[in-house]
Amino acid sequence: MVQRHNRMTNRLRELCRAQGLGVLEGPETNRFDALIQHYCAKQDLLIEVKASSDRACLRLAVGQLLDYRRKLDRAGATDVAVLLPNKPLRDDLHFLRYLGVKALWFERNCTLIAGDWRLRVKPQQA
Repeated sequence: MVQRHNRMTNRLRELCRAQGLGVLEGPETNRFDALIQHYCAKQDLLIEVKASSDRACLRLAVGQLLDYRRKLDRAGATDVAVLLPNKPLRDDLHFLRYLGVKALWFERNCTLIAGDWRLRVKPQQA
């Protein structure tokens, strides 16, 4: 599971770099997976990566996100999201959205992040 988590986190960073978005990793005192600054106007996006989309992992992710966000300087301007390896079940999507947590997942051989925020690799210029 750790290897899958690391691959997913690295792929997220690659996709963000390809879009010109910077991604920060949490410091030792607040070890979050990824913070995308100004992903949407003046909002930041704090992302917790989970290698499984089962309900227990989602619950853990929600708690982690709330704890990490409260320690950020721009907590009030930071949205939260869980990045999963695949689309979660309908009830799990409802659970996350009810709590105000964006649901993200990989599609198309990890060239696209889908869900409540989309991020894809730009086509190469000829």
